[in-house]
Amino acid sequence: MKYSTLILMAAALVLPAAAQAHPGDHADISGMIAALWHLVSQPDHALMLTGAAAAGIYLLRKNRRNAGGNSF
Repeated sequence: MKYSTLILMAAALVLPAAAQAHPGDHADISGMIAALWHLVSQPDHALMLTGAAAAGIYLLRKNRRNAGGNSF
């Protein structure tokens, strides 16, 4: 495994401990629409969703490239 990959993995393990969420709890969220609206209206949640989507797209493309287009 590359040295840069190890550093990136170590940073990914340490960063969540330093994250600061917005104040308040999530007890006021009731229902699917309210939960989805909360995810897209809060900047920290929207950033997390964007990062997760980007990582998923990257891994999907990498997997398809390595499999020669046939991932099934």
